[in-house]
Amino acid sequence: MFFHVLRALFQEIVPLNAGNVLGPEDSGPAAKWVGLIDEALNSNKCRQSLTEELENGERCCRRYCLAASKQMVGIFLSVWVSEDLYNHVTNLKVSCVGRGIMGYLGNKGSTSISMTLYNNTFCFVCTHLASGEKFGDELRRNLDVSQILKKTKFSNSFNSLAPETILEHDNVVWLGDLNYRLASGYDDTHELLKKNNWQALLEKDQLRIEQRAGRVFKGWNEGNIYFAPTYKYLTNSDHYVAQSSKSKEKRRTPAW
Repeated sequence: MFFHVLRALFQEIVPLNAGNVLGPEDSGPAAKWVGLIDEALNSNKCRQSLTEELENGERCCRRYCLAASKQMVGIFLSVWVSEDLYNHVTNLKVSCVGRGIMGYLGNKGSTSISMTLYNNTFCFVCTHLASGEKFGDELRRNLDVSQILKKTKFSNSFNSLAPETILEHDNVVWLGDLNYRLASGYDDTHELLKKNNWQALLEKDQLRIEQRAGRVFKGWNEGNIYFAPTYKYLTNSDHYVAQSSKSKEKRRTPAW
């Protein structure tokens, strides 16, 4: 399968300290990541792995171009398209919604990119939602989602038919660190992890619980999950932080 549109997203590309949250934006790390992504996508090795077989049997190896990127404090989203589609991308717009400190600073929230490809509209939403695994923290994440949907606006001063909100697009892809946890105890979670019982763990996933109850992402579809929870590993290790931490504060239950 050949991928014509690729997304790269990051959270906390800068430390979330007072200087970065309240001060001028540090765009240095984002620029470095754009360079690294460009190098990775357009290296000979990567291009060979993404080669497409055309109808006439010939092989086509394409380059990728940066369509748009946007940073808000530590949240960074970039959208790349294959070179042959680049001139067909129109109506590029970006929008940011802060949901962090005091409910509006940019240490949490979203960056979104809207674009039209031929006659289809796309919206890519990169989010970093409220953290925490105390009882009720999932409701804060639900609120973040509803506020992002409500407050994300795309100016359409040059095209009255272009979408103004996330849900007005033909295609919406929501990505990021949503921070939903597993609604199970630490010991129960690790017992299921030992058995590689992802299905039982998914039944305890807060996002799925909230979605089934109709409190968030009603009508949205999530891709199938066939892998272990990805939060939170020790650096360069297959072990979770909680497995080696003696501090109760750091004993975070693994989650997706």
